[in-house]
Amino acid sequence: MKISSLHDATIVNLGDMEIWDGADLSLIRDTLFELITKKHQTRVGIDMSWVKYVPSGFFGMLTDWHDKGIRVTLLSPQQNVREMLWFRQFFIETEADCFVLQSEPVGDFPIGDPSEDDDVEPSVTRDADEHPNKAARDADAPQPPLSAEQVEQAIASWFGLALQDC
Repeated sequence: MKISSLHDATIVNLGDMEIWDGADLSLIRDTLFELITKKHQTRVGIDMSWVKYVPSGFFGMLTDWHDKGIRVTLLSPQQNVREMLWFRQFFIETEADCFVLQSEPVGDFPIGDPSEDDDVEPSVTRDADEHPNKAARDADAPQPPLSAEQVEQAIASWFGLALQDC
């Protein structure tokens, strides 16, 4: 695991692991706990440039920190992560492949599969072209991970702008 700082933000990077399991989630949870409660970090970013699958508890853990006032950002998430419902509902792309966790859903999504019941209309209120993560959904194939330099540039760009906005 690599931990780096940029401005007032701390970036957590588990390296080139594609699939996170419960042990990885525990490591991230313990690391974030240490950074937030003992080192008083209020902005955390998780580099997800290699990750294709995450345990179901990952979003709940991020939400718990967000509810306590921590700004949570996912950096360079792979297509598989971007397609997860919780990601599409609660993260918006800000800039340079950085996605910030929101308190409220960014759109209305149907519950269940509308194809199961032909009489039920989907409850989506937005046109698909209006969704903030349209670019993520429209990609034909998973994108290759960004290089370390590209990730550093994206982090510097986003956190520099985010700090000016707050």
